[in-house]
Amino acid sequence: KDRAEGVNLCGGEGKRLGGVEKASIRFCGERLIDRLSVMSLKLASKLSWVERVPYQISDPKNYAHFRVIDDPVGGGVGALIAALKSAKKEWVWVLACDLPLIKLDHLVALAETAIKAKPEIACVIYEDDHQAHPLCGIWRASHVAQLEKYISSRGRLTEFAFKYGSVIPISDSITVD
Repeated sequence: KDRAEGVNLCGGEGKRLGGVEKASIRFCGERLIDRLSVMSLKLASKLSWVERVPYQISDPKNYAHFRVIDDPVGGGVGALIAALKSAKKEWVWVLACDLPLIKLDHLVALAETAIKAKPEIACVIYEDDHQAHPLCGIWRASHVAQLEKYISSRGRLTEFAFKYGSVIPISDSITVD
């Protein structure tokens, strides 16, 4: 926890959802951003959000480390790069709010892998049902230049994660904490 900070990605225009901001959607009675923030604070020493619109914080005392990171590029990749560039810690939890079925146990498994990772490992992400989720994992901030170069040469984020990171299969992600 002391070697990582958390960044929740809550932009997303929700075009496929009729224009509803994804972070505001309620799942099991709470907003996705609130559910994710509670998990993030269990994993990271500091919590930030990358957002397009300002979200009201449900319980401000639980978000003492809240701040907004500017995302000049836009989209998930831009948010990830903005998060890594602003990081003060070695590892950055990057968690997109549109994965409501992720469990804290899954994230702990990713952290355990990251702790053992060699310096050349840029990220540890998870996959379920053969679908990798690069916006849900832990990224090493020192690899941001490598990521930017890869993306600027028309590379894709998932390809980068498979090439320079570790992808952990998690099969039981349909249970909710």
